[in-house]
Amino acid sequence: MTPEQILEFLPKLFWIAMIPAIGFGIIRFIVLEYRTHKNSNAPVFTDHATVFIKHPETDAPYLGRGYSYVYYITFHTDFGESVRLYMNRDDFYTLSEGDTGMLTWQGEKFWKFIPGKKEE
Repeated sequence: MTPEQILEFLPKLFWIAMIPAIGFGIIRFIVLEYRTHKNSNAPVFTDHATVFIKHPETDAPYLGRGYSYVYYITFHTDFGESVRLYMNRDDFYTLSEGDTGMLTWQGEKFWKFIPGKKEE
């Protein structure tokens, strides 16, 4: 391939790489907006619960600097319901499996967990 042919091919290569990236970004935006809308329209619940399973999950490699993590905790409520909630890293690391307390959540969104309290 001559240098002129390479220079002619570069704009095509750019668009071959950019079109899937743009498509992925649009799909991710739609999914996140749907999840946000679904969570904001869900009722807010508060119930006594126990931290059952903590599970950080690796996401895609983050800009060549390692992996990003998504933090989830599964709670068991006194009503026998299992609730899997997304939360930020700080909240994730302050809780331990087996902790009990009052859990407040909305849809898949974690609001707060107050350890040790049980309201009657």
